[in-house]
Amino acid sequence: MEIKNTKNQEIIPYLAASGASSLFPLYVCKRRPDVVSPCVITDAGIQGCMVTGRDCGLGWVHSQWLMANDKSAMLSLLKHLRDREGEDVCLNFPLEFHDEVQDIFPGKEITVDQLYILIPSKFHERKASHPVKLITEELLGQITIPDEMTRLIGSDHKVYNGLPFYGIVIDNTLVTIGEAMCDDGKSAAIQQVYTVETHRGQGLGSIIVNSIAADLISRKRTPTYWVAEENDSSLHLVQKLGFDLVTRLGCVED
Repeated sequence: MEIKNTKNQEIIPYLAASGASSLFPLYVCKRRPDVVSPCVITDAGIQGCMVTGRDCGLGWVHSQWLMANDKSAMLSLLKHLRDREGEDVCLNFPLEFHDEVQDIFPGKEITVDQLYILIPSKFHERKASHPVKLITEELLGQITIPDEMTRLIGSDHKVYNGLPFYGIVIDNTLVTIGEAMCDDGKSAAIQQVYTVETHRGQGLGSIIVNSIAADLISRKRTPTYWVAEENDSSLHLVQKLGFDLVTRLGCVED
């Protein structure tokens, strides 16, 4: 068993067989097939990999995404990561390897994320009380952006790397946003859903998630949704809209 830098295009079949939990690393590998990522290699082939969008210029997928077939492969990847980056790490991993991650990074807090998927056949589009707009840089220059939104969309109000960016505008003010990320042609992740404090409790988060899901399904994508396990409001939102929990992942943030 050894760690070898392997072209992302060679990792795609391994990740594709790993199910929904590999959405983000699979997206990176498809987007940057000629970039190399560390893999655990045996005579039987790839037994684990560590993929990050940071090395590929995909800043919004900056975490290290670790996948492994067993504890030995995961330990090899974790030790490689520690040797390369020390304690300054940000990673996601299958929750079954919680103890191995904690042993290698004993000073780090491990939280849990949940991945939900909305099966298109179960989707029921709901009538929205407020229209959801596709946000463009031109529109951002015409409306008011609350200060609390700046950390999410940037002080220069640029639509990041052309990601589909959705919003609800009330009284010429952007009050709710959401994004569709990591679209690999089959699925995409609904992320960064946020409503300004003054407009919470009005169901705007549900409206925008439902609208993004409808758009993705119309383009033959399966909507997914990552949410921190302690985020009760987001958990309630996606469950109410018919999303199904498919996996739980450990998360370490730097």
